[in-house]
Amino acid sequence: TAGWRGMNGAPKLVENVARRLDPGRVGAHLCCFEDSPRLRGLAGVCPVAVFPLHSVFSFQGTRQLFRFRNYLHAHRIQIVHAFMTKSAIFGVMAAAHSRCSAVVTSRLSTGYWYTPSKIRAFRLLNRYTSGILTNSQAARDLTIAVEHAAPDKVDVIYNGVDLAQYSPASGNA
Repeated sequence: TAGWRGMNGAPKLVENVARRLDPGRVGAHLCCFEDSPRLRGLAGVCPVAVFPLHSVFSFQGTRQLFRFRNYLHAHRIQIVHAFMTKSAIFGVMAAAHSRCSAVVTSRLSTGYWYTPSKIRAFRLLNRYTSGILTNSQAARDLTIAVEHAAPDKVDVIYNGVDLAQYSPASGNA
């Protein structure tokens, strides 16, 4: 997404997760909708792939969905974790008929971006997810209430804080 170029929010979260995963235990792949220097910089950390699209519900979106499904199959990917709205819809649709054993999506806000069509899409696609991760109790409550997600599928994992940024040596104490 366009936000991948930013320094905060979900792109920073995804980058930090990719950098901190133990490659001896987890074979992570990072897939995005657009290329960027930041994404290319992660190529040494894990395989990266770009599936360019503007809308999931377009000819280009359908084409990229099949490309992504083939990517999942070719790399024997077992778990898909989609972080943002468009990637959640795209990821669930692609993984639904793949060999993935789990599909996890995230809700990283309290739904200010909800539109009636997105709510309908999530209500349908949540049936095909293994779990939904939120970063706050408010986001969890909203996901359950608005998306009609099963409460046992929705968990809260609070965003972490890198305390090294606030050490006396960093000048931020």
